[in-house]
Amino acid sequence: MDNQNNYNNQNNNGSINNQTIEGTGQIKLSQLVNNSNGVVNNTNPNGNVWYDGVNNQNQVSANQKYYSYMNDNRNKPIITDNDLLIAFIGKNYNKIIRGKFNFAGFFFNTLYLLYRKRYGYAFVLTLLCVIASLLMQNILYSILLILIISIFIGFTFNKNYVQFAKKKILKIRYLTVTIDMETIKNVCRKKGGTSVSKMVLVGVVHVIVIILMIFSVMFFLFRTQFNRVIKMMGLNDLLSPILNVIEKYDDTLKRDNKIKIGEIFSVDIPDGFRSESSDYTYKLSHDDACHFDFYAISNYKDVNALIDGSKEYYINAEKDDIGERTINNIKWNSVSFSEKSFKQYYHATNVNDQIYLVSYYIKNIDSDFCNSYANNVLEIINYKENN
Repeated sequence: MDNQNNYNNQNNNGSINNQTIEGTGQIKLSQLVNNSNGVVNNTNPNGNVWYDGVNNQNQVSANQKYYSYMNDNRNKPIITDNDLLIAFIGKNYNKIIRGKFNFAGFFFNTLYLLYRKRYGYAFVLTLLCVIASLLMQNILYSILLILIISIFIGFTFNKNYVQFAKKKILKIRYLTVTIDMETIKNVCRKKGGTSVSKMVLVGVVHVIVIILMIFSVMFFLFRTQFNRVIKMMGLNDLLSPILNVIEKYDDTLKRDNKIKIGEIFSVDIPDGFRSESSDYTYKLSHDDACHFDFYAISNYKDVNALIDGSKEYYINAEKDDIGERTINNIKWNSVSFSEKSFKQYYHATNVNDQIYLVSYYIKNIDSDFCNSYANNVLEIINYKENN
């Protein structure tokens, strides 16, 4: 035959006879014709198929599987995409497909999302609600926010859930290594639908995560109140190592310019010191040989974290852990660091859950005057009784 590029013709037994392209050893196959046996006869010795201009050896195998499946299941009812959607949604399919408002979502809020296995969606909404409630700090606003979220879920859930289901079904069909539609239907039923047990389990996990997040937010935003609760519960010593890890000393000490230290403490300025004090700090100096600074700290709420952290920071300096002592009814925790060119003293105290720091820096270590106040500089500080 002169023209060997003719399309394949169906033979009497329903098989497909493929002719080769002259000189190529490849089969010209532009379409497959269904047959009773579901068999594709490949007479090409090389086993290659030229399919619409593309050399695709797997095409025959894929079509053979398809025709084999259709032949084996020709008496079974056909499963459509809508059947898969019904399997995935499960209970209340008609209400979700046709309903404009989901009353279950409205009344049960994020619990209904967990019941429908929308775990990520439920977590995000719960997290937003918790964060907003913490920022607003108003119970009425929090209730209003929950109501708004419930209305939002009620109006949007059905449409969003159907779109979510269709995307999931496409993914299931793509990833499922089978052409058996009944198997795909069972996978859709398992991945979708409802689950009370998973709602409870994932709900508990969500609650634990939210509590930990609330704990963290409260810890950093309301640290003073947190410290009071810890002390009331007698857990201060137990949680002190954790506090020390969280508050890592990095030589950055921020002055709290909202606290007028002169209204809380008085300082008897010794002769020989020049005062450059303000409402927010006591600042004394002696001929640029030593400096005394006394102020409130805003970025630390734990004395031990500050003192212990400073020890790790001045790793190459000689340390003198002076420790705790009470002077003029004020409890101090002190440490000093010495090098060849300077000596640094830190004295920290906690008064009404506020950290105050005395930094005494001796620039000239040979100054007898400055050294004379090194160990008793705290004696000039008194707490005003009216506080």
